[in-house]
Amino acid sequence: MTRIVKDPDVRRNEILNAAQQLFYTKGYEQTAVRDIINAIGIAKGTFYYYFHSKEELLDALVVHLLQQVVVVVEPMVDDPQLSALEKLQKLFADTTTLKLENRALIETLLPVWYKDENAIMREKMKAASSEYIAPLFTRIVQQGVAQGVFDTPYPDEIGLVILQMGENMSEAIVKLMVEEEWGMAAFVAIQRLVTVYQHAMIRLLGAPANSITLIDMESYRQWFTT
Repeated sequence: MTRIVKDPDVRRNEILNAAQQLFYTKGYEQTAVRDIINAIGIAKGTFYYYFHSKEELLDALVVHLLQQVVVVVEPMVDDPQLSALEKLQKLFADTTTLKLENRALIETLLPVWYKDENAIMREKMKAASSEYIAPLFTRIVQQGVAQGVFDTPYPDEIGLVILQMGENMSEAIVKLMVEEEWGMAAFVAIQRLVTVYQHAMIRLLGAPANSITLIDMESYRQWFTT
């Protein structure tokens, strides 16, 4: 049989994509290197040529995923035609749209993502997000302060706080979804939770009242009624 030789970047991304799917569906702890090798149909030596261990693969995957986010978001952050408030609102709105467009996938992945087996992956994602995503929020905040729309004495540090608030809110929302089994009771509880975080973020940034919408809950209503 003729051995198929692929460009190193193509092969590396192939391994990363297979690992991502398996980590999401089986859990990081439950996925062995052998599972990834079998999914792609490569030799064991090929895997270890690119990654020395599953742990090293996880670190690379986290960076890979966050770099994809940066590629999409950074042009908007650097857009001189948008105000800081417009950028922040667009970032939150696009996140909502993305989740709604991928509802079936999210409903499948959420229970696995928040299992103990994926605790390591979640923590690594949080840590790397501080490096890759928080600076994007910081740049928006700095612009807002310069424009006089935000009033905070800590524009250089507050991007990380915004990111952490978003992560905490997301985890709380998932907990409510699971406990209430996606019914209207969950919708009401989540709506109040989002309002609290929204109020806290507006106060944190010193932004005008009602100027930030973290999640358009009306767009999410169908998620809890169908």
